[in-house]
Amino acid sequence: MQGCLPLCITPQLTRPGRLSAGEYISQYFFGGHMSVDIPEDGWFSQEDSTGELKFQRGFDDTRTLDFWIDIYPIVDGIDPPKPVEGFDGTASGMLDWIAANPNLRVVSRETGSLAGLNAEVIDFERSPDAVNVDPGCPQFGQPCVGMFGFQEWDGFYSQGGPFKLRMFAADASWGGADHVVYAMITTANASGFDAFAPIATTMVEGAQLPAGVQQ
Repeated sequence: MQGCLPLCITPQLTRPGRLSAGEYISQYFFGGHMSVDIPEDGWFSQEDSTGELKFQRGFDDTRTLDFWIDIYPIVDGIDPPKPVEGFDGTASGMLDWIAANPNLRVVSRETGSLAGLNAEVIDFERSPDAVNVDPGCPQFGQPCVGMFGFQEWDGFYSQGGPFKLRMFAADASWGGADHVVYAMITTANASGFDAFAPIATTMVEGAQLPAGVQQ
């Protein structure tokens, strides 16, 4: 697998829609060679692209599981997003930035697994002192916290409301190049997190990455 993946591949996007229980093999994400076990019928995928693989349970888009590669933290309040200066592109560097962001509050930080890779795992939520840094945030969701960007995305990853998130970040390499693989469990609130995170965590841990990905 080429070390320049995903940015050297022509951007592609499909929206698979309703999924059946069993193995889902990506069409475009990770070069079309990543698989995730769907635990039951009725799950959906709203995006399988060169920049993101997204799943949700039923029609509830307030609880999602996203997989990414080589995202970066962004400077507050700027659209199109600007990468934070000094970010070293590592899993620890990303989690350190989250921990230091005054608009976020870390609930826990520990080790875990992402598709067989050793990962750092951080649970976090909006800080009680957060201020709105997303110029496109709707009034009902403010304050919104803008967090991550990627070169192929139209905008950036931002959350409003009393969200609770879990990020897995794993340093990896393929084709002689260093990368970071991410999984993000997104929920709109703590009760949604408690119900969804255990299911999504099992999916993250049991996913299979393409041959040639190593630590």
